[in-house]
Amino acid sequence: MIFVLKNAMPHPSDSDQPKRMFPNEFYDDQAGDSGPRPPKPPKKTGTITLVFLILLSIPAILISLVGLVFLVTDQGIVPLLLGLLAVLMVFPGLRNVRDRLPPLRIPVLNMFFSVVLMFASLLAIGASELEEAAQVPDVPPVTVADVQLCTQPVEDTCDGDYNLFTRDSETIYIVGTPENFAAEPPPITLEVDYTPRPEQTEQVKSETFSSPLDEAGALALTYAPETLPVGSYELRLTSDGEGFEPVTKTFDVWPSADWVEAIANHTKPEVSTEIKTFKLCIDEQVETEPPPTDAPTTGQYTGCAVDQSEFTSDVTALKADADLEDAQEGEQLTFLWFYQTSDGTWEEINTNTVDLQRSLDGFLFTLQGDFTPGEYEVLALLEAHNRHPLRHSFTITKSE
Repeated sequence: MIFVLKNAMPHPSDSDQPKRMFPNEFYDDQAGDSGPRPPKPPKKTGTITLVFLILLSIPAILISLVGLVFLVTDQGIVPLLLGLLAVLMVFPGLRNVRDRLPPLRIPVLNMFFSVVLMFASLLAIGASELEEAAQVPDVPPVTVADVQLCTQPVEDTCDGDYNLFTRDSETIYIVGTPENFAAEPPPITLEVDYTPRPEQTEQVKSETFSSPLDEAGALALTYAPETLPVGSYELRLTSDGEGFEPVTKTFDVWPSADWVEAIANHTKPEVSTEIKTFKLCIDEQVETEPPPTDAPTTGQYTGCAVDQSEFTSDVTALKADADLEDAQEGEQLTFLWFYQTSDGTWEEINTNTVDLQRSLDGFLFTLQGDFTPGEYEVLALLEAHNRHPLRHSFTITKSE
């Protein structure tokens, strides 16, 4: 007997459906029933991690800029590439690029790779620097060694190095030993700067010697000025020759051999006082009637408002103004006044030595008398072996 059943298959109840190991959300067979699912919100990076990423991006960018400089200067592309990769690891704006590489989605790995790349970039930069330094040949300097100054050479050489001369020295000889000169020695330029007082410096010599060496191959130059006034000097030897290192020498000129001997032998003390400025002006406080000649006066320090170097013969008193620094008790300052005679020699017309006091700002010395038209000078000399002489020259013209 055959039974035909139509639509006899009952609809299974929920309890009759097969049990699934995982929740329905892991299966796609019911996805169509509920429509498209909203995208899951991206996981947020922790605040501390974000701060580390930003802080790492700053050195990474700087290293990339250094790498770019190296690339422009033909030092290699490796530092630039490593620096750019370090930026890629941590720069917040490049997150979409990093997300395409699964290992770079993890912030901790980003930081680790960035540090490694920055370290590698610095190593590449250091290696390039060492390589460049190794390629630079160690070229010995071209210069003149053991340069000496003197006024009386013996067999074309000096018997010592002198830095004190008198104003009547006619020639200063400059000798030395050339080092690493080429077969054809380069021309050497002699420059001399003169500083009569701290606020004034002028170049008094500039001469180029095309053949600076003597027959024995030693440096042999001369400085023969028309006049050698008292003051401080700086002498330089320079050259346009390749690799030449300039040589600088200093020397002082004093009014007499007695001063030179005293300075050279340190018979005068070492003092802390310095003369910052040395000026000359008319003493308007002195009455106009002719005072007795050779009558120096001293007074409180008021200073010269202006510095003058030209006066007319109707002037009756001139004021020398020495602006002092760190004056101490017991130290001495000497003023010497000279007149240049017709034969060019300097005749001393007045001298005066004063005792300084502690913390004295300055000192004035006023010379009164009848001033004959001509050339004059006043010297300010600290009685010390460690201070330069100062000179102020001036001219007296005939009054109308």
